[in-house]
Amino acid sequence: MKKLLLLLAAACCIASCAEIRTTYIGKAYPTTGTAPELYFDWKDVPSDYETMGSIKATPFGKTLEEAQALIEQIGREKGADAIVFEGVVSETSAPTYTTTEKIEKNDDGSKTRTATTSQSVFTTNRLLATFIKYKTQTN
Repeated sequence: MKKLLLLLAAACCIASCAEIRTTYIGKAYPTTGTAPELYFDWKDVPSDYETMGSIKATPFGKTLEEAQALIEQIGREKGADAIVFEGVVSETSAPTYTTTEKIEKNDDGSKTRTATTSQSVFTTNRLLATFIKYKTQTN
C-alpha cells in the first residue's frame, strides 16, 4: 500500500512539473481571428511576406505535438498569418555519475565492499519556428 501511495505521489509530482517553455522574440500584430497557415519547408512559403519573429518551445514532460499546438496558439495571438516550422533540435546533457557503496559483513568477520556507478544523460528536444505576416498588395 505504501508503494502505491509513493508511486501515486511521484506521478502527481511529475505531472505538475510538466510544462512547455517558450521563448519568442519579434513583433506582434492584432490577431487575425483565423488559424495561421502551417509550413514545414521554406520553399513552400509564398514569396511576399515579412518575418515577424522566431519562437522556440521546449517541452518538459509533454510531447512535441503539444509544443506545436502551443506555438500555433501563440502565433494566432501574435497575429501571424503563417508559421514555418524549422525542425527539432536535440540537446544532450553532459553525463552525471552516481556511485553507491554497499559494505557487507561476512560470516568470518571480514567485510565486502561493493561499489556501483550509474550514468545519467538527459536529452531535451526543442521545436523551432518562425512567424510570418503576408505583405498586402497596394494598388
